[in-house]
Amino acid sequence: MKLKFLKPHTDDVSIVDMLHERLAIVEPARPIGALHASSLTNQRRSFCPREVVLCKALGRKPYAAKVDAPMYVTWNEGKDKQARLNNDWMRDIMVGDWECLSCGHIHEFRRAPKKCHTCASQRIKYKEVVFYHQGSHAQGSVDAIVNVGRPLLLLVEFKIMAPDAWESLKAPLAEHRARSKLYMEIILGSSHPMRGHIDTERMHVLYCSRAFGKKDPIKGRISPFKEFVVERDVKEADTYMGMARAVTECKVHDWEIYPTGICSAITDKRVHGCPVAKECFSGAFKPTVFWK
Repeated sequence: MKLKFLKPHTDDVSIVDMLHERLAIVEPARPIGALHASSLTNQRRSFCPREVVLCKALGRKPYAAKVDAPMYVTWNEGKDKQARLNNDWMRDIMVGDWECLSCGHIHEFRRAPKKCHTCASQRIKYKEVVFYHQGSHAQGSVDAIVNVGRPLLLLVEFKIMAPDAWESLKAPLAEHRARSKLYMEIILGSSHPMRGHIDTERMHVLYCSRAFGKKDPIKGRISPFKEFVVERDVKEADTYMGMARAVTECKVHDWEIYPTGICSAITDKRVHGCPVAKECFSGAFKPTVFWK
């Protein structure tokens, strides 16, 4: 029997082309002045406190980033796997905020409730806890906080990685190590009422391969995971805290004072993506706030 609604096969349709068109997006830049730990430690585009302050003073917006399909898919894979970690794989020991998907009620800083305390729905999703550092106004939300039966809760940063890069990994990537150290300082210096219940002397960085994994030579099992522990380091974290403090100090003065930047000359490569590069090197905005 021939189905009348089926169209004849043609070679001029490509699902792959359709996906590339749909998934190529322009990612809006984060609001200028929002001092997220991921922005402060970003090694693909280094954070510059002077750029932030001049954008505020001149009413400029940071450039949006073009994201192609491979990167967009990778981002989504990372979000999907982290959601698995939070809501499925380790849900029973996960500590954080929990959002009811039925009524929107947030159950703050606790283990997963079996049902919503407001509407009794069981559709409850993990929500990262955001911490704000009181002095610098830097902020960060850790991927996972877990209760393993010790006096203090453990912090976990979770990342996915391509199989070849994962296999050769011997230590946490520099950006993840720096961000972990910054997270610990942010939490320690926050006013969150539960900060004293969290271990801020070390943080676990967990990498998940985007493939099946490999045999662990020590434990003899095949695993898609690699784990590293990053110790607290006030000195390294203070570089990023210094940049955040510089922005905050300028904000207190209504963006009428200016910090030093990170580019040594207008010929630096980073200048090409800066919306205030011309003004930065014009000599009209002399720095009086030094963070280095």
